[in-house]
Formats: sequence, C-alpha cells, structure tokens
Amino acid sequence: MGIGELLLLAVGLSMDAFAVSICKGLASKKADANVMVTCGAWFGGFQALMPIIGYFLGSLFAEAIEAIDHWIAFTLLALIGANMIREALSKKEEEVSADLSVKTMFLMAVATSIDALAVGISLAMAGKNRQHLWQPLRKEGGICRRRHSDFPGRADSAAAPGNLVRRKAMRKYKYGFIGAGNMGGAMIGGLLKSGLAGKDDIIASVHTTESKRRIEEEFGIASTISNSEAAGQSDILILAVKPAQLSAVFPEISGDLEPDQIVVSVAAGKSLSDIDTGLVSVKVAGQLKVARVMPNTPALVGEAMSAVSFNDRFSEKEKEAVMAIFRSFGKAEEVPESMMDVVTGVSGSSPAFIYMLIEAMADEAVLHGMPRKQAYTFAAQSVLGSAKMVLETGKHPGALKDDVCSPGGTTIEGVAALEAAGFRNAIMEGIGAAIEKSESME
Repeated sequence: MGIGELLLLAVGLSMDAFAVSICKGLASKKADANVMVTCGAWFGGFQALMPIIGYFLGSLFAEAIEAIDHWIAFTLLALIGANMIREALSKKEEEVSADLSVKTMFLMAVATSIDALAVGISLAMAGKNRQHLWQPLRKEGGICRRRHSDFPGRADSAAAPGNLVRRKAMRKYKYGFIGAGNMGGAMIGGLLKSGLAGKDDIIASVHTTESKRRIEEEFGIASTISNSEAAGQSDILILAVKPAQLSAVFPEISGDLEPDQIVVSVAAGKSLSDIDTGLVSVKVAGQLKVARVMPNTPALVGEAMSAVSFNDRFSEKEKEAVMAIFRSFGKAEEVPESMMDVVTGVSGSSPAFIYMLIEAMADEAVLHGMPRKQAYTFAAQSVLGSAKMVLETGKHPGALKDDVCSPGGTTIEGVAALEAAGFRNAIMEGIGAAIEKSESME
C-alpha cells in the first residue's frame, strides 16, 4: 500500500474505534429511540453521499495514488469499519443526554464518512484498472499478443483511452516503432535519454534480421520483423517509414489496432485523413487517434524542430504524451494541419539552406587563408550561437542584428553587401519554393 492510502485507512479505522467505544457506552444506558433514528439518518446520508464524492476524487486523482492494486482489501477493511459502527448503533437499551447524543452522532458521522470516502476512491481506482486485473493474453496467428502489463519488465499497466499506464504523475506508455532508420532511431534515442521510456517500454519493427540485430545492440530494446507484432504491443505506434511504404504497411497492421491506441506518422505529405482512412477497420472505425508530425534532420543530434497536428479525438493529456516524444530530441510545437506545408519550408527543408550558408561562409574564410576544418567550426558555431540568441533572449532578430552593427563598422558593411546581392529575398524565395512544392504533392 502507498503511504497516502495507509494514512487514510488508519484515520478511518481510528475514528471507527473511538466511535464504537462511545456506542458501547450508550448501550449501558437506555438510548432514546429518536436519538438513534437521528443517528441512523446521519449515517445513511453520509454513506450514500461519500462514496460518490470518493469515486469522483478517485477518478480525478488516481494518478497520484500508487497502491491501486490493493483496492479490494482497502474496500473490505473500510466496509468492516463502517459495519462496526452500524452494529453498535443497533444496541438501543438506555437513554442518554441530548448533548452526548449530538457529540456521538458527529463523531460517528465523521468516521463513517472517511470510510465511505475511501470506498469511493477505491472503486474509482478499481474501475481505472479493471483491464489490468483481468486482461488475458491473446493469441493470433501463433503469436502471443501481449498488451500493457504483459511486457517483460513492466510491473505496472493500463488499458483503454485515458486508462493507459500511470506511474506517479506521468503516464507510462508502451511505444512501438514501424521503421527504425535515421528518424526512428533518433526518436528511440530521445525517449531513452529523456527517461520517458525504458528499454522494456519500446519495440521496433524492421525489415531484416541484420537491422534487428543492429537495433537491439544499439539501444537494447525489443525488435521484430513483424509490423503486426509491433502494432499489437504498443500504446503509441509511430510510423517512421517513407511515404511510399505506408500503402504496404497499412494492411499489415490495421487489424491489430485497438480504439485506445495512438498512431503517429512522420511520413511527409500524408495527411491525417490519409492515415485514418488507410488504417480503418471495423474495430477502430471513427475512433483512432492520429497525429501527423513533421520533424527535421537535426533530430539526429537531438536538436529537431517538429510540428505536430492532431485529429479531434485526443484528450489534452494524450496530446502532451505525443508532444513529449518529440521534445525528447529537440523542440516541438502544435500547429493546425493547414500549416504543414509552411512547416516543410521553414523547418523541414531549411536545414539544407543553412548548410549552404555555412559552406559559403567557410568558403570565403578559406579564400582568405583559414584552414577549411577551422572555417567550418567558426561558421557553424556562429550559426548555432546566433540561433540560441534568438530562442533564449526573446529579442527580435532585427534587434539582435542591430546590436552587432556598429556605426561605420565591418558588420554593417557586410549587411549592406548582402542586401545589395538580394540575400534576404533569396532566402524567402527558397522557403517559398519549398512550400509550393509541398502543396503540389498533397
């Protein structure tokens, strides 16, 4: 049991014992029938109301309660304590003073309320974990499909939307990857390094036994050459394959998906509707939670910029779970799907433009005698530092530029030359061309 659960139980039973001792004292006197009826009404009212309040609280705050596996014992103990009070109340033999009756009634009501509150919380937590307690292993096509708690190393579990595993205040998910190339590998690495997932919480599906061996050695996670198995063993399934491969993947996994699963696609040019339609099955029709993500190649060094769009079936907590994946290896922002083509230009394609900038900066430095390797370091670090200045100071890029430009100095001379050569317009034209191309591919 958790500490909070033990404290609540101890308080409830202590109040029970105190109230019962007073009830026994009442039994030695002739209790007035009206007093006992009043006490009974109080107890009945609190017993009816408090489980409802407890159920509501348990539903809201079950994330913070760790001892949910002990709900049956907790409920029984609470009911035994409440029953002790009711049994003592049934002994109506002698009268008592009105003052003592009121005090007794109050103490018993408090004790019974604590018990009833505990019952309600326990029942709520039991409801949230019912599939954990009873979820059987299933076999399909000779493969044992284990879900949630059935994975090696998983002591905790969950099921159903909003009932996925919670450990302390954070949900714990099983992540499945279909494809574990550069981008998939970057995501797996981010999950492990950030602590969002352990090695036992991730399974990846790859095409060859060689890739399977490589993934297991590099990350220490489970892997398979069956897309169906990866889909059947995950709460959040990430489709990290090329767009052209999706049409082959969809029929392999659509029958393995559950309505509570989240599907995340990083395939460029594939809309939420495309994914939803491709994965439609009788079991998940109109229920599947689909997210579309556009990361970029700096994900390989933990500095991605990812845009995320969701369909309308996500809760805020489920959205945050997806966002956390992409924030584990860079930055991520939610955008409406209509902005995905713009994202393609400003962050998806732009790393190539920045590499061209770095190369051009280094070329000019080499032209003036600097060794090339050193020139790349100076140019790349200058770009990195400048980007951090924009992100961390919050100042407008134009204001930061002005801070570097001393009157009549070298920087303003260079800025003037770049403006004369159409530098700003060339960047805008390049971004615009990428956006237009993305729009034409939809």
